[in-house]
Amino acid sequence: QLDAQYPWLDPARPVPVGHLVAASAQVRWGVRLVAERLVALGYRLMVDPRTLPAGPTSPSDAVLVSRQLDAQYPWLDPARPVPVGHLVAASAQVGQGIREVAELLAAFGCPLAVDLETLPTLQATAPDATLVNQHLDVQTWLERTWLDPQDPVPSSHLLAAAARLRQGVPDIVKRLSLFGYTIGTPTLSTGWPGDSE
Repeated sequence: QLDAQYPWLDPARPVPVGHLVAASAQVRWGVRLVAERLVALGYRLMVDPRTLPAGPTSPSDAVLVSRQLDAQYPWLDPARPVPVGHLVAASAQVGQGIREVAELLAAFGCPLAVDLETLPTLQATAPDATLVNQHLDVQTWLERTWLDPQDPVPSSHLLAAAARLRQGVPDIVKRLSLFGYTIGTPTLSTGWPGDSE
């Protein structure tokens, strides 16, 4: 909770990197110093403190490492690669470029599901965060809800996204392609919202 009250961290469980980043932003210490302090107090970590940035973090960094993008637990699991959808949604949430978000997460020890160099530098928008969600629901942040770049995006998603965002299918396809997604089936002739009804 980072409120200096119970419940306390469990010494038997490794401290997640998200907690380190959020604590760093709150106490205004470098994240490496926070990690080293916890190790000195007898806690185990999920990452090697020596690999963490020495500089201070910001409240927006805590947003990036939280699975629901709210700067709170549950945190991203450093054993699981961060999906593209999280990068896109986080970019839209904090107002930073997608690649910049990915670079920050990599610096905090979070592996990425894609090659950093393939990511665009542009800043994602709120509609983008909706677009990369399987359910087209910006409130559903859990990892399993993101589109998987390994799977071609089905035409049903394209049509539903066109209706939800009031954009043509070609525009939806162009935006998804920027984020590394492929399209599994030919798009329809017009691709306007009425086509999904």
